[in-house]
This record gives sequence, structure tokens and C-alpha cells, in this order.
Amino acid sequence: MKNKNYISYSQMWCFNNEGKNVYFQKYVLGIQTPPTLPMVFGTIIHALYEKEDYDYKKAIIDAGFTSDYIRVADKINANLKRFDIREQKIYADCKDFCLFSLADGMNKDNTLMELKTSASPWSQQRVDETDQISHYLLAYSKFKKKNYNNACLVNANTKNGKIKIFKTHRTNQDLKNYYEKILQFKKDLQQLGFWDKKCKFADRISL
Repeated sequence: MKNKNYISYSQMWCFNNEGKNVYFQKYVLGIQTPPTLPMVFGTIIHALYEKEDYDYKKAIIDAGFTSDYIRVADKINANLKRFDIREQKIYADCKDFCLFSLADGMNKDNTLMELKTSASPWSQQRVDETDQISHYLLAYSKFKKKNYNNACLVNANTKNGKIKIFKTHRTNQDLKNYYEKILQFKKDLQQLGFWDKKCKFADRISL
């Protein structure tokens, strides 16, 4: 399975939202653009969730942020509930390719957990409609060979430090419909000649 080409949600998002030219630069040529400041802060908050002894205050200072960001991180730290199982890489076999998943966690009741940092709050509708949750649930279902349909998105607001938790669900039909999107994406890459030329790097784009 390691030698198979894989499809991640980040690849699909880039292709569908930033266009084939940007996709070619990132995933064929391997040209990475520097992270934005919100992405850097988001990475620090993710590390705060993942590591109980993480010195987030030092990381914030070292990154050049003001003390306001420390106050926000303090609020998030005071209210966070860490996931039962932390971030795991999964490559789910789909015959001639793999689905790559890097969800933020999983709880013991088989609820997939995803953390999102943003200055503007998420809504229940946006959570219910995001393909990222569908991608991760489908990958877990194929990898574990059992249905994973439930997820929670934890939204940490980077302006005020408030945390909101949204429960969401995908039916088996929802996951089948999303799988059709994946197959179409793969077909598009093949038609453009990108499929066999993708660079091999561990990709993660904070969305």
C-alpha cells in the first residue's frame, strides 16, 4: 500500500478551490508557499491540543505574536477537552489508490474529532456540509472496515478564545456520494497528466 498514490482532502480542496495551476505548483512541483500568520497561530493551537506539556506561550512569543495572542491561547487552554486518541495518519486502501486521512483525533465512542481555528465562527450548516469531515469518516470506515458516521468539529475562535463544539453525522449514502467526488478528482488528475507526477511529501494545509 505504501507505493500506491494517495488522495488527501487537502489535495482536493486545493484543486477545486485554488485551481489546477496552484495544484500543479504545490502537488506536482512541490513548491510550498510560506504559511500565513493565522496558519502559524492555528498550528500552535493544534499543538496545544496534542501535547499537554506544550509551552504555547514560548511558541507564541518566538513566532513574533503580541501578548493578545497569549491571552486568547490561555482562554482556549482553560476550556479545551483533549481527544481520547490523538492525531493519526491513515492510508485506506481503495484498490489502485489510497485515501489519506490526518484527522485531529478520535474519541472512544468512535466519534471522529476535528479542531478548527478561525477568527470567524463556524456554523452548524457549514460543519454539516464540509467535505473534510466526509473525507476523514470515509477513510476511517475503509481502513477499519466498519462504518464511521459520527464526528464533532471543535471550533476555537482565535479572536476571543471561545470554543464551540458541533456534532455532525454522515449517512452511508453521504459517504458514497463523497466517494464519487474522489473518483472524479482522480479522473481529472489523470486527464491532466498530474496523477503519476505528484511529488511525495507529507501534506497538511490548515483550512
